[in-house]
Amino acid sequence: RAAATGQTGLECRVISGDVLTYGAGLEECREEEEAGARRAADWLAARVERGDLSARDGWDGGSVYTFDLAMIASGLIVFGDRVDDRYLAPGLALVERLEREIEAHGGLPAIARGPDANHGGWSTQGRAHLLKEVQCFLLADECVGGTRAESIRSLIAEADVLQQDDGRFVTSPE
Repeated sequence: RAAATGQTGLECRVISGDVLTYGAGLEECREEEEAGARRAADWLAARVERGDLSARDGWDGGSVYTFDLAMIASGLIVFGDRVDDRYLAPGLALVERLEREIEAHGGLPAIARGPDANHGGWSTQGRAHLLKEVQCFLLADECVGGTRAESIRSLIAEADVLQQDDGRFVTSPE
């Protein structure tokens, strides 16, 4: 909420997923921290269950960012595994969706099949940020067993291409 105007910020699914990861990682979770994380988990799980995976309501033509899905999946899986298992199913459903994107494209695209993003930039054309998506595949394997080795390998293989000799990562084609 903006201090000067009181206007609320944009709903952010990615940050909500990060809040769940944070909440699940706390050794001692205060009551208000857990309550806030549960609100985020309920909101995200409901969106997943009704198939609303767009980045934000009324923005970018309804495009679905795979990075967003992965961060939401990671949050739901880790929070579900450590706090309340009812959040596991929507998190694992997102991982399955990401696996289908990899199968369909031969690699993980920045934008999932469906509406195209109506802008360019690092979030739609870059690849480095997508490396973090490995996290949700590893968490899913850890939580329910199985192997998503091909999905993981396809993402990790990009690191060699994106990392420069000096260690920095290329974040966009330009």
